[in-house]
Amino acid sequence: MSRVTKRLERERVVHVGDLLEEVGLLDACPYRHVFVKGANREWAELFSAVELLEGRGWEIVDWTIDGVSGDVGAVARRVA
Repeated sequence: MSRVTKRLERERVVHVGDLLEEVGLLDACPYRHVFVKGANREWAELFSAVELLEGRGWEIVDWTIDGVSGDVGAVARRVA
């Protein structure tokens, strides 16, 4: 099991870069809700990941933007 998969199972967090590298990363995810995390103002990468997820049966239900650290993220929910 990869470190990415272990983190996903343990924390329900997937990093934007990991998701963009492995498109089907969340296909077998046992959870209905996960957090997609970006860092250092990775706006373009986060938007790309969101569009990818929406095409694979996930919807975005909340956004997180930290103006101080630049961290960005989104809560994604698998469409039932």
